[in-house]
Amino acid sequence: MRERRVIGNDQFAWFSTTGSKSRLNFLERLATGDTTHLINDAAVAYMRARNLSQTVIGLLTADPQKHFADRKAWMAHLKKLAITNLKVHPHPVRIATEGVLWDSITARARLGAC
Repeated sequence: MRERRVIGNDQFAWFSTTGSKSRLNFLERLATGDTTHLINDAAVAYMRARNLSQTVIGLLTADPQKHFADRKAWMAHLKKLAITNLKVHPHPVRIATEGVLWDSITARARLGAC
């Protein structure tokens, strides 16, 4: 399915759906093309609220790198920390990725960029 985005302003809005109903897909749509992935308080709170292992959260918060330009850089970071190898529930890559996307979205909102 072709990717579509929301177009709009105060007087007009256009919406489209995608083939996926996942939370990750929803957050990617909210990001409206912003590929930034951030680890800070909002991301960690999101991860904790979804019961991500404290060990995984510890790995992410202990590492000095907190900003990633895109999904490729983020996934390379998760691989470097060996998080991609974990086979636990909830899925650490999915929850951590949702968290950093959520933080990017909320950070832009705090800056008035949404």
